Amino acid sequence: MNNQKSIIGCGYIPRKVQAVCLKTDANAQLGEVEYKIIKDPYERVFEHRELFAMMPTRQKRMTVNVLDANTGLTYAVEYEPANLVCSTSEPKTSQPGKPVDFITGAVKIAEELKVMFDPAGGGISNKCGVAFFAVSDDGNDETLTSVGFVGGRGDRVSEAIASACSKNPQILEVVKHASVKALFRQIFDGDNKKK
Repeated sequence: MNNQKSIIGCGYIPRKVQAVCLKTDANAQLGEVEYKIIKDPYERVFEHRELFAMMPTRQKRMTVNVLDANTGLTYAVEYEPANLVCSTSEPKTSQPGKPVDFITGAVKIAEELKVMFDPAGGGISNKCGVAFFAVSDDGNDETLTSVGFVGGRGDRVSEAIASACSKNPQILEVVKHASVKALFRQIFDGDNKKK
């Protein structure tokens, strides 16, 4: 098991490195602005074409996948540690003795998913689907804070839920319970709204 700290979520400024758009598989010229890392370093083969060379050269390079928050496009970019931009403060979850602010983290995840699945920015909504739900007790055993996001193709989300339910009876029980609860809320909240 690798004990290295993940760099997912850190910023990355692609200075003098090769990049490939993962949607089109074409080389890309990225500006020297900060992108967000969405996949830890891995090996990838890059093709380098010289102006007068007959054949492109292929070289394995350490790579990270980054997200352009403005367009929603993702890129495979050569990884150079000097281009990494990380905050110096430790995340709340790793500070001993401090409670984890779960719902704040869940909201951030939902916001990042929304950016990734934004079809206006060329997101990945035509290829897949995702459902994300989180809920937390606010500490008084009565008030709940919840967040939810469903993105991409509805049929893919349904297929993912159905597949997970068929593989794990615990997930099936949770989905059945939530479906019944949602149906009753819709019935009773609908009656209250009509009055």
